[in-house]
Amino acid sequence: MSESPDARRRLLLWCVVPLSIMSIGSLIGTAFMPYLLARRPLVLVALSPLFRHLVLAAPRVDAAAFFAVAVPRHFLPDPFVYLLGREYGHLAFEWAGGNATRSGKLVRTMERAFAKVGPFALLVSPDVIVSTLAGAARVPIPLFVVFNIAGTFGTVFVARWFGDAFGEGIAKVVRFFEANLVTVTLVSFLLVIAFNWYSRRRTPADAEKGDGAVEP
Repeated sequence: MSESPDARRRLLLWCVVPLSIMSIGSLIGTAFMPYLLARRPLVLVALSPLFRHLVLAAPRVDAAAFFAVAVPRHFLPDPFVYLLGREYGHLAFEWAGGNATRSGKLVRTMERAFAKVGPFALLVSPDVIVSTLAGAARVPIPLFVVFNIAGTFGTVFVARWFGDAFGEGIAKVVRFFEANLVTVTLVSFLLVIAFNWYSRRRTPADAEKGDGAVEP
C-alpha cells in the first residue's frame, strides 16, 4: 500500500477517470449497437468490446483491422483495475464486481478459482474481475501483462472464429437492422437506459440475483 494519502488519491483519480470514460463508451456502444453494427462495426468494437459485439462485428470487417482494434480495446481497462487491486485489495475487487456484467455468485466463484490457478485465469478470462484479483494478489506486472494479452488475443480469436462460423446468420441480422434501423436502434437505446436505471435501483441483495452494469 502507498504511504502517502495524496499518492493514493492521485492513483484513484488516474484509474477511475479513464475507467468511467470507457464505461460510458461501452454504454453508448451497447445502446446504439444496431446502428453501429450496420454502419460502423469497428466503432462498435472500439466503444464496447463485449464478446457478443466482437462476434457480430467480426464478419463485417477485415481480420487485420478487427484484431488491431479489438485486442487493445479489450485489454485497455485491465491495467487500471489491476493497479486498483494492488492498492486497494478487496475493496477494489468489490467495486469491479459491482460494475461487471456478472452476477455476484459467479464473481465469488471466479475469486475462488483465481485462488487455485493464479494468473493462469487470465488466459481464460482476461477481464476486469480477474485483472483486479491479479492486482490484489500482487501478481508481478510483467506476468500480468503477458498472461492478460495472451488471454485477450485468445478471446478475440475465438470471437472471430464464431463470427466467421455464423456469418450467414449475422448477415441476416444486419439486413434486418438495416431495414428497420431507426426502430431497432431506438428500442435498443431505451432498453439499455431502462436496464441501467433498474440496475442502479436494486439493493445489494437483489444484485446477487442478476447482471450488473455495462463492463468497461
